[in-house]
Amino acid sequence: MADLYVFGDSLSDNGNLFDATGNLFPPPPYFDGRLSNGLLAVEYLDTQLPNYEITDNSNLAFSGATTGNSNSLDDDLNADLPGLRDQIDAFTASVGTGDADPTDLYLVWAGPNNFLDPLRDEAAIDPVALIRQGALDLREAATRLYDLGARNLVLPNMVNLGRLPGTRQVSADATAVSRAFNAALALELDNLSFDVTQVDVFATGEAVAANPSSYGFTNITDPAFQPPSLPVSNADEYFFWDTFHPTTRGHEVLGNAIYQTITGEIPPLSFNQVRGTNRGETLRGTGRRDNVDGFGGNDILRGRGQGDRLEGWNGSDQIFGDQGNDILSGGAGIDFVFGGENNDIAFGGNDNDRILGQAGADILIGDRGNDYIRGGLGNDYLLGGEGDDTLLGEDNNDILNGGVGNDSLSGGAGGDRLDGGAGADVLRGGLGADRFVARPDGGKDIIRDFIQGQDRLDVSNFGFDTFDELIDEVTLVGTTIAFNTTDSVRLLGVSATSLTAADFIFAPTG
Repeated sequence: MADLYVFGDSLSDNGNLFDATGNLFPPPPYFDGRLSNGLLAVEYLDTQLPNYEITDNSNLAFSGATTGNSNSLDDDLNADLPGLRDQIDAFTASVGTGDADPTDLYLVWAGPNNFLDPLRDEAAIDPVALIRQGALDLREAATRLYDLGARNLVLPNMVNLGRLPGTRQVSADATAVSRAFNAALALELDNLSFDVTQVDVFATGEAVAANPSSYGFTNITDPAFQPPSLPVSNADEYFFWDTFHPTTRGHEVLGNAIYQTITGEIPPLSFNQVRGTNRGETLRGTGRRDNVDGFGGNDILRGRGQGDRLEGWNGSDQIFGDQGNDILSGGAGIDFVFGGENNDIAFGGNDNDRILGQAGADILIGDRGNDYIRGGLGNDYLLGGEGDDTLLGEDNNDILNGGVGNDSLSGGAGGDRLDGGAGADVLRGGLGADRFVARPDGGKDIIRDFIQGQDRLDVSNFGFDTFDELIDEVTLVGTTIAFNTTDSVRLLGVSATSLTAADFIFAPTG
């Protein structure tokens, strides 16, 4: 019988953290060293695959592992625990180069721990760098295993972090980051020179959320176990065991999705390949799902219908998604990326790019360079990334995050949320009741059109939960609210001393 090797985090760790802590963590009522109340998805998968088995040495997954060398539990446990890259290192040391058994099955599943702490951190972060690096890490993991001799590779994507009970305060960001990470991962895995079975557990989780009763769940929002209370008696009707992990029933659903993808019951997405050369050319999709690659030169790429994946690679490219939920990436060069209709995910890549969403609820990411990003119609999510970016939300209720650099953000119509990120940023809400976010390490920002009684300044990241606490801690000078010597917000045309509690959003209490 062949082995089933597992690399990843707490979704797959069946006792490695438990052993490392002397059987102390996780404690009861967690089940036998697992961060759940029973078997995990990979163990349900193991029972369904008659020709493979998880042995005592073949599950290397470790709770808290990121896709790199770090582990999110290091500080909590005062330890140096392995990440995914460390697990691959350990496997490499055990088998030697070229000696991995090609008949074994290798499952690599990680990603959430790259984002969970940063998403809930009060300080300014750049989600774009985390998305980019996480996708590259997983591509590297697959490549290293293949180079060792592994041939049966399975990589599930990331579930929707926005549905976790523990991310409720940042659910919109967590959902957008999950979708963007999965899109970046899909592009990286599509570009491998060997086959990888990609499992869409994000879609599985969304199917459960859309129709929980068909999966036997009565509660998909609350954890079954909320210390110090005892677990609920009907935990099998809950999808979540604690604030971050599924119940064993939830794991069973995810394990079934992995199994059905491996066996072909859930057919993989198939794409018509449209490939360019190192010259500049015009490449058009077919009306079906297309994977369009420009490679070198200044190319024009058009997806046409359905959900296409379009990559410009090198050169200054023009990329049009047209209809369908598309994934677009400019790559290197000064690119023009246009999503078109439906809900698109677009990456500018390196250099100074122009990214337009048009219709639909789009996720638009500048990445590196001084980018110009415009949402258009729909509730869009705009991330500037590195560089001095210009973000325009336009219509509807948009979320704008400048990232790192001195950015210019404009919400347009609708109730928008504007977060300059790190750097000296200029924010304009536009029409509608807007929310401006201040945070530690955010720099000295300017809000050009704050309207008292309509807009609000979110100071929850500084920990202020009352107006009196805020007034005691900050310095009000003219139109400026100074949180400390490096972080401040200047409200043009508004006296800081005229502000009332109604003009702020405070940290939740309790």
